[in-house]
Amino acid sequence: MPRPDHAIPKQLRSHSLVAIAVCLSLGFVPRALATTLITFDVPAATNTIGTAINDLGTVAGIYSDHNNVYHGFIRNLDGTFVNADPPGATNINVTAINNAGTIIGWYNNASVGFMRDATGNYTDIVPSGATRVQPFGINASGVITGSYVDSGNITDGFVRDLDGTITTFEVESDTYPRAITNDGRIAGYYVYGIGYRSFVRSPLGDFTTFAAPAAYYGTAAIAMSDQGQVAGQTQEISTVLTAFLRNADGTLIEFSAPGAGKRTATGTTAIAINDSGTVAGVVISGIYTYSCFLRDAAGNFTEFTAPGAALGLSTYLRGLNNNGATTGEWTDSRHAQHGFVRF
Repeated sequence: MPRPDHAIPKQLRSHSLVAIAVCLSLGFVPRALATTLITFDVPAATNTIGTAINDLGTVAGIYSDHNNVYHGFIRNLDGTFVNADPPGATNINVTAINNAGTIIGWYNNASVGFMRDATGNYTDIVPSGATRVQPFGINASGVITGSYVDSGNITDGFVRDLDGTITTFEVESDTYPRAITNDGRIAGYYVYGIGYRSFVRSPLGDFTTFAAPAAYYGTAAIAMSDQGQVAGQTQEISTVLTAFLRNADGTLIEFSAPGAGKRTATGTTAIAINDSGTVAGVVISGIYTYSCFLRDAAGNFTEFTAPGAALGLSTYLRGLNNNGATTGEWTDSRHAQHGFVRF
């Protein structure tokens, strides 16, 4: 079953489809982290994927119908669903939701980006000259960042302000912004040599670039907290994946979750970080063998998988909120995907 585009660059994710699921503690579990895992399916869906969760516990995501067409949805805390398809749109991906209930994503195979506010009003997001648009991050105020491909097949970053003004930018080459803080800092990665380096863009447009010391194929920043911590993944020359956490002072820590594989296409990838310093992501212990992890600010790990997830099939964590709740999807023995939220 095809997955929607994810934040991890193709070179770094080429061997790693990821996973979710049943609490399996590998260390101290902070009280702030939840222990109730709920699985869900959009009515009549053949596959359901949770892609983002806000601090109120509202989940945004996508589901496929019997024609294998993807649609957007919002799942409220009481378990009710709201359709989130822009009018006339098909093949939708939803990437983020803020606490105001505004979601972002793209449709028509990423030819158009969009935002939907809490009242159900849709606005297209299309930088001038764009042939492909992928909004990935939205902050509390509704400022949006992402990437787009221009007519010359160059990928640049953009930031869309509240008044609809779109500012485009590039670090040195193809640029992929992935997260934006409430004060307007943007984190992402850009093509560098045979791989990637990461960047943080200030609200004034200044760039700070960095790479993990052991990275060979690249360092990809995927998430950023309001405290200025950046999380993502690196890939060593052995092609083992390693997660990283970069603090606001520039110090960078690389880490592997317990049970992570040490062979090609295995390891640890960080997907999200919250304002408490908790990093969430995926442990890849073997080929198609995945589980999810939470790493608290003290460095303690919790690993979990969803009840019912088929052995050797994917369980994928995609979203984390400031209360430690997570969302994603798991795959059953019939290869159907189901959403989950873990409080």
